[in-house]
Amino acid sequence: MTPFKFTVALCTHNHADRLRRTLADLPHVLSPDSPWELLVVDNASSDQTPELLRQPWWNRAEAPLRIVREEKLGIANARNRAIEEANGEYVVFMDDDETPDPHWLVAIEEVVLEYAPDAIGGKIEVLFEDDNPPKWLSDEILPFLGYLSANMMPL
Repeated sequence: MTPFKFTVALCTHNHADRLRRTLADLPHVLSPDSPWELLVVDNASSDQTPELLRQPWWNRAEAPLRIVREEKLGIANARNRAIEEANGEYVVFMDDDETPDPHWLVAIEEVVLEYAPDAIGGKIEVLFEDDNPPKWLSDEILPFLGYLSANMMPL
């Protein structure tokens, strides 16, 4: 039996500027009733990411934080390392440029406890730096960037 129901795995590579916002938002995520941990995988960052991760940004006693470094570059390598390191029954991935909704993990817990799925996904909204998408980015391309709206049909 695993000690945690969830491992929230945040993989990052050279995105200190974006990661700063994500790290500021993570403490506002509501804790599920089930035990969970936060695992950050630094994927061979050579920018300010390692220094940023060493700063005191996490103080949630109910969810321990672990930071590991994966030297083999690539998101697949970082996610595989997260899976190897995870102590949770479910691994919940997020990217270093995401802003999680405060109810995000609680909603995942509700689905997991009710349906025990093998995999789960959810709505993703794209936030642009200046609130405007680039002119070349059409609505048809947004799903390829991970954007899922509430009215999209599941595959």
